[in-house]
Amino acid sequence: MNHGKSQLERSVVTTSWGGGDIEVYDGNYGDSGWHGRTDCTDWNVFMTSCDIIRVRFNTYQYKTASQWRSLGCHEFGHTADLGHRGKSNDTDNNSCMRVEIWPQYYDQHDLNAIKAGT
Repeated sequence: MNHGKSQLERSVVTTSWGGGDIEVYDGNYGDSGWHGRTDCTDWNVFMTSCDIIRVRFNTYQYKTASQWRSLGCHEFGHTADLGHRGKSNDTDNNSCMRVEIWPQYYDQHDLNAIKAGT
């Protein structure tokens, strides 16, 4: 979680503790097929934006410290509206928004996308 927060702070996003906009949980969610999950638990009245985002980390499967940092970066990227990246648009394999290869940082493409969305 801390690594994901620090990666967001590399962008134009300002973060703080205790605001309630993002709720983070870790727990054993079993053999669910996912390591981390981000979803909206409270849409605004017009259903146009999310007021409360939930980030969950599944402790069921073993992860190294670097994999947890990558997962934190990845899930917090979703809170900034970043989607998954694929090999076709991350040819140097350096975006934490890739799935299953475990980079720990946003690349310039990710930072530009966050900036364009604000």
